[in-house]
Amino acid sequence: MKTKILLCGAVFFVLILTGVCSFADDKEKYGFYIPSWKEELYGTWINTDYTGTGEDHSRPQKLVNYEWGYCETYQKIADKNPLFKWTSFIIDKWVDPDGNVWYKEYQRHPGFIQMFYLNKISKGGTVWECVYDYKMFPQESDLKPINVTYRTWHRK
Repeated sequence: MKTKILLCGAVFFVLILTGVCSFADDKEKYGFYIPSWKEELYGTWINTDYTGTGEDHSRPQKLVNYEWGYCETYQKIADKNPLFKWTSFIIDKWVDPDGNVWYKEYQRHPGFIQMFYLNKISKGGTVWECVYDYKMFPQESDLKPINVTYRTWHRK
């Protein structure tokens, strides 16, 4: 009887241990997209319609995305010193049937500010539209010029 109880206990222990280990393996499988050094999102982008001043400081004229995840904005295109700097992480990427490239991007700004972006790069790679939120990733339906967090840029 003791042998049966010990055997049942050992089998139960092995089953529990196997379940825990398989769950731990699943947690190590990150769902992040691993970007290449030549993503469509990287480069220098401008919009001369934005003033970058006063109440419009959240719409600077120039934005630079570096391939190592560092980003800068410049109030005016000719400025030498960045207005803001932050870190960017590409979370997901896909291409729609029209050939546009989409990215989900997480940004970490100084002062513990986080932002969730949905980006769309045109098929030709010359226009970048984006929309952001502070709590969750926006949906494709949020990508509209009437949205206050909508931005558009053109490749320089």
